[in-house]
Amino acid sequence: MASFAKKHNSKGKIFDFTIPMGYEYKKLPEMVQMYGMDAIHKVNAIYISKGGNYGKQPVVATDHELVNLPSHLVGTVEEIFNDDDSIALVNAGMVGFFVYRYENNKGIQHSIQWFDLPPNTETATHQDPATPDMPF
Repeated sequence: MASFAKKHNSKGKIFDFTIPMGYEYKKLPEMVQMYGMDAIHKVNAIYISKGGNYGKQPVVATDHELVNLPSHLVGTVEEIFNDDDSIALVNAGMVGFFVYRYENNKGIQHSIQWFDLPPNTETATHQDPATPDMPF
């Protein structure tokens, strides 16, 4: 039988990553503008913001910023919080995401697709905006 206490008590801090001071919040369209659609971003931590204008919203800490995710991912993120293997993979630096676009009756929208990163990935494969790839 499963443990009721383990299932329903707060786990406290579950991710090893500490969000540095000065991290800025970015929306998915901003991520596309900064890094392009092909960029893969490493997930260092995930939390759910409960104080926003639109209710609960998942947030991912990458190597460079905090990224607001669509609210339709709240259920997925809550599943991640309750899965020790998923937490361990995030803590090991083996989880990433990329942004994709889709269109619905509200126009062009953005969401993410989770991505498995190889072990010991130091940083995401996106380009640091402070160091553009210039041939000179």
